[in-house]
Parts: sequence; C-alpha cells; structure tokens
Amino acid sequence: MTDFKFTCEEARIEYEAKLGKLQKIADANYVTNEYLWDKTTEKYASKMLKVKAVLNSEGISEHITSKMFRDIDAFLKQCRDAEFHIALVGAIKAGKSTLINALLGYEYASTKVTPETASLTKFKKSDNNSVKVSFYSKEEWSELWKSAVDAKATVFLEEYESLNAENYKDKWLSHEDEVILCNDKDDLVSEIQKWTSSKSVEHYFVKEVEVGLEDFELPNGVILVDTPGLDDVVEYRSNITREYIDRANAVFSLC
Repeated sequence: MTDFKFTCEEARIEYEAKLGKLQKIADANYVTNEYLWDKTTEKYASKMLKVKAVLNSEGISEHITSKMFRDIDAFLKQCRDAEFHIALVGAIKAGKSTLINALLGYEYASTKVTPETASLTKFKKSDNNSVKVSFYSKEEWSELWKSAVDAKATVFLEEYESLNAENYKDKWLSHEDEVILCNDKDDLVSEIQKWTSSKSVEHYFVKEVEVGLEDFELPNGVILVDTPGLDDVVEYRSNITREYIDRANAVFSLC
C-alpha cells in the first residue's frame, strides 16, 4: 500500500485508525454455522459478509445505495437457506396465479377478474399448512403511497378510501410477522385471500405472504413465487417484482 506523507498529524491519526478498522474486518472470521452446509457457499458468504462490513463503515456507508445492501442480504439469505426460487412474472392478469394453481394442483391463488396479487406470495414445502405474513414498514408505505399518488392510481386510491383502509394503517404498518396455522386446504385459501385479495382491507399493508404446504410435490427448498404485475399502476409494487427478478434463481415470464 502506498505510504502517504501527512502534513497534518490529526489527519494521519484518523487515517491510521480507519485503516486499522478495515484491516480488522479483512482479518476477521465471518463464517457462522449458518453457512457450513457447503464449502463453496461458506467461502463466498464469508467474503460477502466482509464486503458488507466494509460498506457499512463510517465514511463509506453514506455512499452506498439501499438496493446494494438489499442485494447483499438477499445473497446471504440464499446462502443460508439453500432455497431455489422460481418466480412467475408478467403483466396483470397474464395468468401467473392460474399457472401456480396448476402446478400446485389446487386453487390456492385467486384468479378473479380484478388484479389479486399486490404482494409477493411464496409457496413452499412445510410440515404444517400455514400462512406467514410480513408487513410494510412505515417508511416503505410512504414510498408506496407517494407512488400511487404520483401515478394518479384512481382505482387504488378510490378502493382504499371505500374500504376505510386509513383506519387500519396504524395497526398493520411495521407490525410483527403474523403466522397462522391452517387445518386444511380450504382454511389456507381463506387465509391467503384475507391477506392478498384486492377486496380485503389488510392487503394494502402486506409486503409478502409465505404459504407453507404439507402437500407440495416439488423438492424441499423449491419455492414458487407469484409476483405483482409488471404493469401495476402503482410503480412501487411493480418495482418489487423487478427487484425480485434479480434475486430469483429462475424466472418464467408469462405474456
């Protein structure tokens, strides 16, 4: 590394302190037992954890986009969970939910005439029939709402008002994940509709729904993902799909 000659002693001390912090990150062992299932995964997860630590450092973090940190976290999650995500993408009413139902052998995802998928909905193998619901943070909701207003998303805004959704906003934004166990397939369908249907007040504030299925014929670790339409008038929701495409292991585009 190049030797610098400092004319200011304070600058030299600050430089050496920051250099020392970065050296500690480089020398540290960032591997945890979350990544020990595969040597290649362990290698790259360790490197990415170090990269994340460097990017989070003072003087660097403010120049890094939130998307880059999300992409790093998504990569580490894939390393940790060893999941294979198959995303179905396309315009609204392109038939994504219909195809997923055909693959699953049951009408889990709604296929009504109105757009029904406003959040990521994942289907995976589980020991129990269950629905796990994640919600928008207040900051994320502010971005989504601005996107709807800027786009003059009339239908979205009018339905939001007609359902008095504003009265439920404080209840669900930044809410902890909800996990609901279901007795059978019909209970699952009812629960999925509660959180995803455009006629349900709760769906406005749902970021992601994960459906666990006892009867799931695909291999463990394979996840089918129903995504919001790429032409959703609320651009924020379309962008959820666009960002997910970068993270998915396989993508099927329906026209």
